[in-house]
Amino acid sequence: MKKLLGIVLVFLVAPAFAGQSLKKGFYSHEPAGVGISISNANSGPVCADVDGRSTVCGAENRIVVTGQENCTGTEGNQYPCTRYGYRYDYQGAAPGTAIQCKSTRKDAFQSRSMEYTLDLDTATGSIFYPSWIPYSPVDRRVLLSEVHECSYQGALLTTIEFIVSYEPGTSPAPAAAPAGGPAPGIDEPYFGAIPNACSYLTEGAALRIVRTERVQEGQANEHIDNLWSQCTFSGINPASRNVGYVFKFMLYEMFDVATLEPMQLTFNASFSAGGQEPTQRIDDLGKASFVFDNRGRTTLMVITGIQGPPDGANRPREFIAYYYLQDPDRPHARRLELLRPIAEEHLQQWLGQ
Repeated sequence: MKKLLGIVLVFLVAPAFAGQSLKKGFYSHEPAGVGISISNANSGPVCADVDGRSTVCGAENRIVVTGQENCTGTEGNQYPCTRYGYRYDYQGAAPGTAIQCKSTRKDAFQSRSMEYTLDLDTATGSIFYPSWIPYSPVDRRVLLSEVHECSYQGALLTTIEFIVSYEPGTSPAPAAAPAGGPAPGIDEPYFGAIPNACSYLTEGAALRIVRTERVQEGQANEHIDNLWSQCTFSGINPASRNVGYVFKFMLYEMFDVATLEPMQLTFNASFSAGGQEPTQRIDDLGKASFVFDNRGRTTLMVITGIQGPPDGANRPREFIAYYYLQDPDRPHARRLELLRPIAEEHLQQWLGQ
C-alpha cells in the first residue's frame, strides 16, 4: 500500500444531521407515511461475536485504522485492514422492498461515493452492514469523513457517520505475533497471548458436558494468538446440543468495572455478546460476569481481570472468556450450574490461585 500523505484534515468536522440521534454518528429520520421504524441501532468496529459471526462490537463512530486484520480486495489480493459497520432492528417494512443507500467518503483531495441496497425479506428483522478500510502508514494524523445516507420508498430513513482516523506509529502486526506488554497503571496479571480454547475444551470434556455418545468438532474453530480463540463441539444424535468456549482480547475501557457506570458496562457486555440482553450479573466471578439465556442456550461471559497486549493503536485490552451450552432439554438454571464451575476452575489456573 502507498504511504498516505502526512497531513491533518482539520476541516473535517462532524456535520449536524436533522433527525433523531440514536447514538453518536447515527441518526434516524423515520419518515412519515411509509410505516417503517428502527431501534437498537449501533455503529462502530466490527468483530466476531461469541458464535464466530461478524457483528458490531463497541459503540463509537471514530474508527482507528490499526491494520490488525486481513481483508480481500475486489482483485483477490489480501490487505491489512480495519473492519467497521452498523446494525439496527427494523419494524413495519413491506416484505420484498429494499433500503437504498449511498456512502460518501471524503478526504482533503476528493470525494468518492458508492451505492448499495439492503433487501428487506420480512416485515420485521435486523440490518447489518459491514465495511472495511485498508491500512497505510502515516507520518501525521489523517482523518477521513464517511457518511451513509439510506432511504426507504424515496424518503430518508437513516444517516450514519464515521470519522476514520489514520494514526502515526501504528503498524499491521502479524496476527499470530503478540506484541507489547502490560499497560502502565493497570494492576492486573498479563497474558501476552490468548489461551488456546481447544486445549481446555477437549473432545472428552465436550462429551461429558453435552451428554451424548458422539460429538463433532466445529468447522469454525480457530486460534489467533493476539486476537481470539474459539473451540466448539456439537452433539451427534441429538444434534441440538452443543458447547463452546470463546476467548478474546477486547478493549480494556469497555470492561473497566471500577470506572464504568453499571448501565454502560451492561450495554458493552450486551454488544460483545451479539446484542443479547443479559439476564443476570455475577459480581463474584472474575471482575464481573454476565449471563445470557437465549432459546435453549446459556452463555456465561467472564471479565477475567487479566490484561492482554495493546491493540494496533496502543490501547490496552482485557481478556474476556465466554462459555456457552445449548441444550433445550435442560433448563437455563441447570445449564448455568454446569458452566460456572468450569469458568471458576479456569480462573484459578490463570490467576495462579
